[in-house]
Amino acid sequence: MVLEPLASPDMASTLPATVNGNVGWEKDTAVLSGTRSRRQPSSTPTADELDASSETPSAALEPLIDNRYRIIDKLGEGSMGAVYLAEDLGLGRFVALKIIAEGQARHPRAVERFRKEARALAQVRDDNVVQIYAFGCDEQSYFFAMEYVAGKNLDVVMEEYAKRGETMPLSAAMDVARNVARGLSAVHRRGLVHRDIKPNNIVLEDGTGRPVLVDFGLAREHDSFKAALACGTPLYMSPEQILDIDGSTTTARSDLYSLGCTLFELFTGAPVFSGNDVNELLDQHLSAVPPTLSSRRPELLPLDGVIGKLLAKNAAERYPNCEAFVANFEEAVGTMPESSQRLSMRVRMTSSLPPAAMGRSVLIIDDDEDARRSMFHAAERAFAAHGCVVRLLLAASGPESLLLFEQNLPDIVVLDCEMPMLDGAQTLSMLRLLPGGRDAQVLAVKARENAVARLAKLGVADFIPNLSEEDLSFKLGVMATRAGWT
Repeated sequence: MVLEPLASPDMASTLPATVNGNVGWEKDTAVLSGTRSRRQPSSTPTADELDASSETPSAALEPLIDNRYRIIDKLGEGSMGAVYLAEDLGLGRFVALKIIAEGQARHPRAVERFRKEARALAQVRDDNVVQIYAFGCDEQSYFFAMEYVAGKNLDVVMEEYAKRGETMPLSAAMDVARNVARGLSAVHRRGLVHRDIKPNNIVLEDGTGRPVLVDFGLAREHDSFKAALACGTPLYMSPEQILDIDGSTTTARSDLYSLGCTLFELFTGAPVFSGNDVNELLDQHLSAVPPTLSSRRPELLPLDGVIGKLLAKNAAERYPNCEAFVANFEEAVGTMPESSQRLSMRVRMTSSLPPAAMGRSVLIIDDDEDARRSMFHAAERAFAAHGCVVRLLLAASGPESLLLFEQNLPDIVVLDCEMPMLDGAQTLSMLRLLPGGRDAQVLAVKARENAVARLAKLGVADFIPNLSEEDLSFKLGVMATRAGWT
């Protein structure tokens, strides 16, 4: 079966490089010094672009998979086969189509593994686990159609932060941790073991930030995996999985160890262990004491015991299940100072303003800590110059800003348009849906030309192309006057 994508070169350049993962399809290439080579992230196709692709005049002439699926573009390829973005003509939706390579389709064991992956996915129904729609055979090759999760893999998002010398904002990282664990719990409740939990197998959906666990190519039922060598990615493999030659000792608790490795890297920006070669890395998983989170980030001391329990060498010493982990995680998070989870500052009050002014607040949203502080100081000067008493709230991500907005109903929002996960326009579209969201004035910072039209449709009238404290102070003064604060 030879497939040629329908997407034009221009459209292909906007398609995501990583969607729905590719374990067993495209091996992770690890540089064992603590950093990894990753594919460069690319943007997700917009609804308009996808709609336009479905109206391609030549579409009717192109061969269909199973007389139903029209290939739009190739998303990934490996030795086992390829993953395509496709349109389901029957239901009018986009899907990720996984097709086994023709050479592999001639091997019964490969086909059976492929069928088991489809079966494993079909048994799980959870918002944080990719959903499978159909399995079939077309022209002597096999395929299955699954949910198309448009977004970036977690390792790509982590790399974007790392390039700026940062880690994901803690509140957002905590949301990823608890939701991935809940998805993994749904997998385990069906008697399945994923066997390859890692950042590359978690997709953060555009527009919502929903983390989705993908790639069940190594998933096996507890009692039916007896003939394969241990598989997985060395940076995240549990000790028992490394030693497991027949699948008999790799269990759901092995996934918990891999989850611990993933969360350690998510919170600190570096893997638990690193080495000069694979054998050295595996030896550390087998015998080395893992570092604590607080050795990398002191403010995470309350989470040391939680992540340490996930990383126990003896599987019996880990949590019995994901539910127990989530409960302990939430308990530990509850003991952390609020300042460790969210950065929020207040402008010094003056005494000459009426009590009604005390309710005024401004929400500043930027994933870059230095930029947030710069915006804070610019706002502080602007409102002090106009004699305004204002609470300044700082959010480090789109998801965090939604919570702060709902709790405080700010009058003005200062929005960074270039954040990862939820960008400025995506964040604002969700803010507008919250109570009071349509009433807030919005100042868009770092708004590029291609984003201005989208933001204008969401009611934005004030823009600053680059972050300048002087320009920001001036704009906020104008907005304060417009709001009747002066």
